[in-house]
Amino acid sequence: MPGNERSESKYQYYKLNSPFAFVKIDITVKNDFRTWGVVLAHIGLKKNLLLVNQHKFTTFMDEGSSISPSAWNETFRFIVEKKELKKMDELMFDIRLLSFDKTDFQARDQLQSISLEKLTEPAVDVKFSHAKIEFDVMSNPHTDVKFRNVNQLCSKEEMFVEKRRERVFLNLKRQFGLHKISEVTDTPNIAIIGSGGGLRAVIGMSAAMTALKERGILESTMYTAGLSGSAWYLMSLYSCIRPNATELNTKLRETVPQIRSNMFLYAWYTWKYYTSWLHQFKNKNITVADPFGYLISSFLLQKNVPWSEQANKLKNGAMPLPLIAALHVREEKSIEDYHEWIEFSPYEVFIPKYGAAIDMEKFGDTFYGGFAMDEGEEKTIHFLNGMCGSGYAILRNFRPAGMCGNEKEIEENIIQAENPWNLFRLVYSSVKDMVRPMFSEFDKKFVGKVPNWLRGISTDEPLFPGPESSTDLIDFKEDFMMLVDAGLAFNSPYPTVLHPSRKVDVILSFDFSYRGTDSEWPFRQLEKAEEWARKRCIPFPKLKLDTIKKKCKDGNYEEVYVFKEDDSPIIVHFVMINKSFRKIGDGKHDFDINSNYHTMRLNYSEEEYNKLNSLVQHNVLENEKKIVDCISEAIHRKQKKKKKNRLWKE
Repeated sequence: MPGNERSESKYQYYKLNSPFAFVKIDITVKNDFRTWGVVLAHIGLKKNLLLVNQHKFTTFMDEGSSISPSAWNETFRFIVEKKELKKMDELMFDIRLLSFDKTDFQARDQLQSISLEKLTEPAVDVKFSHAKIEFDVMSNPHTDVKFRNVNQLCSKEEMFVEKRRERVFLNLKRQFGLHKISEVTDTPNIAIIGSGGGLRAVIGMSAAMTALKERGILESTMYTAGLSGSAWYLMSLYSCIRPNATELNTKLRETVPQIRSNMFLYAWYTWKYYTSWLHQFKNKNITVADPFGYLISSFLLQKNVPWSEQANKLKNGAMPLPLIAALHVREEKSIEDYHEWIEFSPYEVFIPKYGAAIDMEKFGDTFYGGFAMDEGEEKTIHFLNGMCGSGYAILRNFRPAGMCGNEKEIEENIIQAENPWNLFRLVYSSVKDMVRPMFSEFDKKFVGKVPNWLRGISTDEPLFPGPESSTDLIDFKEDFMMLVDAGLAFNSPYPTVLHPSRKVDVILSFDFSYRGTDSEWPFRQLEKAEEWARKRCIPFPKLKLDTIKKKCKDGNYEEVYVFKEDDSPIIVHFVMINKSFRKIGDGKHDFDINSNYHTMRLNYSEEEYNKLNSLVQHNVLENEKKIVDCISEAIHRKQKKKKKNRLWKE
């Protein structure tokens, strides 16, 4: 790759290119057609070599229309191969007028075939016997899918980072007295990330964000990231009119106890008897993830709003940029064998493997060759909630081949679930013979399903020799993508904050993953993150966990561990453990977490909410100094590196 497009990291494996360009045609009517009855114009590409619809129709205009004929101006886009633009005289369009005659549309005038070369002439119009239509034509090779290299962020995120860094700089000096940070360029990029874990993760993440806000650390953060349950929480926070972690925590304390596990069955029946009808007869891409996401949203105080609209909350760097993680998977492959990380910010949807992104508001459009062909409605937070749910692997008839990352958690939950509302208790009860066939019959209906916005991209250029086999590429011919909970790969959204261009210096990592018992090894997900980073040559501190294993043979782990190494982000990793908190008070704080807070459990009393929430807040507040010390060290690193670079230039 020329220039700086090649990176030492393998965060991106391929560079994609589109062999297509689009021709945009603006149509303006010059006559009053309304005396004809219902009228519309039809324009089509005469020689269509692509497997997409290249016939366009204007809206109807009839005698009763209140629209002025001169306002009948519409824009159509046609996809053509770039090489065809060199032969514009041979690229022909068919144009005709249609009117409604009793039961069907009839040609009002003779069809006319006109070349693109003719249409691009200034002030060109096409004359019919009773009408004249004016055309304005423009060809453009710039695609709606944005292809970039790993050393770039999208322009909106770049502007956000610049504004946010100024706020973080001032807050670090004011809140923590870090006066040695004298220049904005010394400001470290701090990220807060949360793992999956169902409602346990929602409660834990809410507690962590509340404590970090209380101590001013949240205001010093550049990014927040989550998957599964932590993603549910982040979408709840950012969908608030005025996002406030403390206020949301209070509200969730009231609403979470109202959730019941039978909502899964309600979601299935909703899909079976209503939304499946929309899917079959209205061509709507609806799966069980849609009604399940709606139910989750209703209990977590979320409005059915587009994720892109939450960009308003980020103006002038007012809040950290939220990143939601998911996986693209294939039906014919297990998740362990094939998955691709995808991230969602209010600005865009991004697949790091290909360096390919679309604007978030286009998430729902139909694409071909890198261009949006048909405009659809943006998938809302409700859809993203359903996509981020862990239900995919669980509801695929507990299929071992599809389990990855959380398989032990799934098995343990099935065995140990004791709450009568728990879905798995229901499955393995007297009605299991009725419920399990439902799950196995519609297994692929539990994924999030969206139009494949890389469809028709036929050029892929490896950035490294033999990074992956061709069978591990996305199928560029598929109409749809299947999206699932990223926790099925590993249960923490490290890939989102390890983007080389985000240059994250400190990661505050909160792991709410299920471990069976509190004494079980708590670093499984962190080890998977390290393995993921090493494979891609992405800087990650060596964990060196042998010392911890020897010291904590009895499972007596600390609440937080710091992992650091030169030229790698500092990781402040919070373990889900009840240690110092247990010693407070009259024994009410003496409880185990994993045996009481199962991932698949969806009903908690207010007391249970308070216990786990208070524990996580306690663990954060008690370790505030460690966090601030790590931030201070990150500042020192940046200053040291800047001084070294200055001396090198001299």
